[in-house]
Amino acid sequence: HVEHKGKLVFSLASGENNSKPQIDCSSIRGVCHRVEADEAAKKHLAYGKRVGLNTIRFWMSPKLFASSGEAYVKKVVDFVRVCHSCGYKVMPILFNGNMLNPDTIMPESYEAADKYAAAFINALKDEPGLLMFDMMNEPLCNPWISNAKDQEKKNRSQQIWNFLRRQILMAKKLAPKCLFTVGYTTAYEITKNTEENPEY
Repeated sequence: HVEHKGKLVFSLASGENNSKPQIDCSSIRGVCHRVEADEAAKKHLAYGKRVGLNTIRFWMSPKLFASSGEAYVKKVVDFVRVCHSCGYKVMPILFNGNMLNPDTIMPESYEAADKYAAAFINALKDEPGLLMFDMMNEPLCNPWISNAKDQEKKNRSQQIWNFLRRQILMAKKLAPKCLFTVGYTTAYEITKNTEENPEY
């Protein structure tokens, strides 16, 4: 969980139990890595163990899934298994706020987003190397948000949260024993979103 000014503002919880933290995040020592299950990746992972790393975070791509389908899913699963064989847990990132195309979070895109997210949640939920899913990296850190003013910024932010809450509810149903998080940019965003939406 995350505390801000002495107050619990965020808890990593599974779909089965949202009332208390499920893991001690203080033990996580991680780094981001590209999705490649090759000898170079194994070499990088070996270096990481020498400096105490134990977790790999990586981005996945809706575009690559749309173009390559199951071949891309297999590539990700193979990478997760290589990481696990080298002594790492993983945190796959499903969506990326930094390069957000707003068209991809609108209701007309929900079906494609659901298909993409479900494919990877189902493929990875029982992998022993899975630590948790990051539903979206830095949702509000993009020009679509930063260039908007006042009420329009609030409206756009709400569209992102609506998309994410829908995705999280679906994810919890697909994988009730898994952990899900969102890669907020600042503690302020965690506090504000938690206070405004206590049901989540």
